[in-house]
Amino acid sequence: MQNIGYLTDCIFHKLNGIIEKKEDYILIKTPSNPTYYWGNLLHFQQAPKRGSFARWMDYFKKEFGKNCIHVTFAWDEEAKGEIKDFLAAGFD
Repeated sequence: MQNIGYLTDCIFHKLNGIIEKKEDYILIKTPSNPTYYWGNLLHFQQAPKRGSFARWMDYFKKEFGKNCIHVTFAWDEEAKGEIKDFLAAGFD
């Protein structure tokens, strides 16, 4: 994780939740507050590319379950990335 904002947020996530490095992403989870969007997310090193949407959604469902009321992704890379599929699914 390179973004100073995300690194700063992780100070608090370490105290109140779980931060776990996975193969393709960093899991940030706050079990005591499952509706906290920026405390329950997957953080990627790079912006989404073509084909990322389905894979990222599968990762999220695996980590947070199918009934989670939100889906939050973040990434370090400054680029917007390929977000057409995300926008089509209602992400903003």
